This record gives sequence, structure tokens and C-alpha cells, in this order.
Amino acid sequence: MREKQKLSLEIQPLIELYQELDSKIEKFKRETGLDCIRGCGECCAIESRKVEVSMAELIPLSLHLWETGEAEGYLKKMEQMDEGGPCVFYKKGPRVKEEGGCSIYPWRPLVCRLFGFSAVKNKYGQPVAVLCSVLKKRNPEVVREIDLKIQRGLEIPINPYYAKRVTLLYPTYGKERLPINEAVKKAIERVGFYLELLKKEEKGLKTFESYDRAA
Repeated sequence: MREKQKLSLEIQPLIELYQELDSKIEKFKRETGLDCIRGCGECCAIESRKVEVSMAELIPLSLHLWETGEAEGYLKKMEQMDEGGPCVFYKKGPRVKEEGGCSIYPWRPLVCRLFGFSAVKNKYGQPVAVLCSVLKKRNPEVVREIDLKIQRGLEIPINPYYAKRVTLLYPTYGKERLPINEAVKKAIERVGFYLELLKKEEKGLKTFESYDRAA
């Protein structure tokens, strides 16, 4: 479909950014031995209003949901959810195969990719790891070792750096941060509206070409 191809071209830079980040996080995991506890989901189970993301981070996911026919179902689900509930994509239970109970794990937004495996810079410009509290309690010695490795030059993704890159890619949708369920709703609606416009544009173009040939 032309509308999918056009929108895919527009999200390609963001997908490439996610791939770059994922590669660096995997390298960081290998070099530190740090990784999420299989099936944990603690970071997803908190109130959704405490997890803030930009709408831009959710554009690839929204396109995927429209392509799979799931978008409207999630919009209806969010209408019935309590504001104090978790992320709409969190599913707890032994049947959930995705990481940590996230049902859209490959499409998760930037903030979820960075969580537990990124750093911020202190006032001296040095990276300070922001690690998962569950992992810190489980193995405090590893955390100290990671801090030493970072001081010796171990590369760790810098959170604000990637957030800024998203904003530069999408100035309109990349700056404002919203509670994740609210951002998901707006992103799905925005992408759906955009796809509908492209369909009308395609229909109008075909009508014009048909008229032009007849003339």
C-alpha cells in the first residue's frame, strides 16, 4: 500500500536509531553481565502516569497496530482503563512470552529501551549509570563494578542524547512528554488520521488520472 510505504519512509530514521541503541545496549550487557531478570516486569507494573514518553517514540508501534488491525481495540481498552493502572501493553502471567510481560516488546518506545541500561551525566560531564533498582538490590557488587568500568571507558548509552535525537527527528511530536497510555492513544489516533488522509489522497489521484485519460 502506498500510504504504508510513505509512512514507513518517514519512520525509518527512528527505527534505525532504535537498532543502533539496541546494539549498544546488547554490547553493554555482554561486557557487564548485567541483564533483566526473565519475566520480571517490575518497570511495567507501575502506574502508567509515572512513565512519560514522547508521542514520536510510539509512531512505529502505532503504524504496526494499524497494519495488524489492533489499533482500534487498544483505543477502546484505554477508554476503560483506570489512570492508576499500568501500561496498556503490560500483560502479567505465565502465558506471556514477551520480555517482562510487554506484549509489544520489539516496538517498545525509547524510554523502555533505555531503562536500566543507560546513564546521565553529572555536573562534571561524567556518565553516571541509572540502573534498575531490582538488579541493584539483587547484586550490589556488580553495580560497583559497572561504575568502575564506566570510569575506565566502558561505553553506556546516554539517556538525554537519544531523547534529543528523537526530538530532532520529530520536532512536533518529540519534545512533549506524556504519561505512556495518553501518548499511546494520541499516537494511534494521529497515525490513523494520517493513513486516512493518504487513502483519500490516493483515491483523489486515481479519480483525477481517470478523468485526465477520458479527456
